[in-house]
Amino acid sequence: MDVDRMRGSGVHALTAEEGLALFDAAQLAGQAHLVPIKLDLKALRSAASSTEVPELFRSLIRRPTTTRRTINSTTGATGATDQAAAFRAELAQLEPEKRERALLDLVLKTTASVLGHHGPDGADAIASERDFLEAGVDSLSATELRTALNRATGLGLPPMAVFDSKTPAGLARTLSVLMDAADQAGTGQRNPTPNDDGGTGSADTVSGLFRATVAAGETTKAFDFLRAVADLRPTFETYEDLTAPLEPVKLADGPARPRLICLSTPMATGGVHQHARFAAQFRDVRHVATLPSPGFREGERLPGSVDALTSVLARSVLEAAQGEPFVLFGYSSGGVLAYGTAARLEREFGIPAAGVVLVDTYRVTQEAGGGMQAQVFQQMSAAMVARDEEYSLFNTAGLSAMRAYFDLLPQFALDEIASPVLFVGAERSFLASETSAPWQARPWNPGHTYRSVSADHFSIVEADAKATAATVEEWISGTL
Repeated sequence: MDVDRMRGSGVHALTAEEGLALFDAAQLAGQAHLVPIKLDLKALRSAASSTEVPELFRSLIRRPTTTRRTINSTTGATGATDQAAAFRAELAQLEPEKRERALLDLVLKTTASVLGHHGPDGADAIASERDFLEAGVDSLSATELRTALNRATGLGLPPMAVFDSKTPAGLARTLSVLMDAADQAGTGQRNPTPNDDGGTGSADTVSGLFRATVAAGETTKAFDFLRAVADLRPTFETYEDLTAPLEPVKLADGPARPRLICLSTPMATGGVHQHARFAAQFRDVRHVATLPSPGFREGERLPGSVDALTSVLARSVLEAAQGEPFVLFGYSSGGVLAYGTAARLEREFGIPAAGVVLVDTYRVTQEAGGGMQAQVFQQMSAAMVARDEEYSLFNTAGLSAMRAYFDLLPQFALDEIASPVLFVGAERSFLASETSAPWQARPWNPGHTYRSVSADHFSIVEADAKATAATVEEWISGTL
């Protein structure tokens, strides 16, 4: 998907011969900071119609010049572009039904461009009622989509607007509601609600304080702060205590069985979107669904114990399986949830999973830093904060839920289960510097099948998700 995204934006991959030739040419040029790159200017111009052109390429194409104007500050709106203002003025002249259609067309066209479907018929590849996740939208492409729509409309969609809206039609309705509210207030910008961190990480928000403390190297203090926030939230002990059932999200479909059911990583940057790239490899192959972890959305209760969590997850997995055989999949600490849920299904329900897949899952213990060497834990936390600078997923509910789960993870027994287990490990370190720390995740049971992928802890479900999916499919097809 990363290669497709680059190609769609006008950047093509170089062959080995082209790369070597350009390297030789750069050495002979006698100039610094040369960029060997293969550009498709036609694709670059096409992408420019719906997404922002990187500054490096702007002098290479011709496009209408837009200037920013500042609207009277008393209205609360600043920085709306002339292009966005013109688009909204055009919408204002339309009947409600045509206005909704125009917004939907904008969402479809922009989504198509972000996912690499360029050209006049690109939007035809996107179904208005198909879930963004099933269409292959992940954290990065959701951020690109939100940024492009904000620029086109002059609005300020909140960080999770794409996934919260679920479908292009839903996102068009969200845009319409925000546009009506902004027009009534005389502003082109969304005003954040008091309970919304907005992904900005402002210094006086929970996310801002957490970011700053981690950046200062005080990771333990940062998580102690989040524990205090989590302690203020209500908990559940039974399925009936949930504010709403855990709804599975279908990411792929196909005839092969067993189904794959993914359990979300209990991290502030995790969620059902985290499996989008991995699941995309199973389209037309087998059914893949993902379940959210309870407690990560505003208004949800946190699990009060491991017993409460695995009980809810086990029941939710059975509902998602719809009576068919299934394999549980968990990435990183989501693997602990998948393994513990499989054990609960065997013990209490007498229904073993056909298999369990653990992807670069660290066994978390009661030791400081969850049993990971301190440097590894610190750098993993710093990497999570750095990645959120791009995705803007941090909020109070997610951060405090993450802390609550950190207290639960060491309590999972992780005893031997009857289901066969595949452990997929990363071959490359994610650490920013060399260390003697044991950074590689390894199976905790010698009976687990171990396979490795040329990836690091993060890319294994992102840029290198294709290799991960191929490893998983090979094991399922050959073992189960």
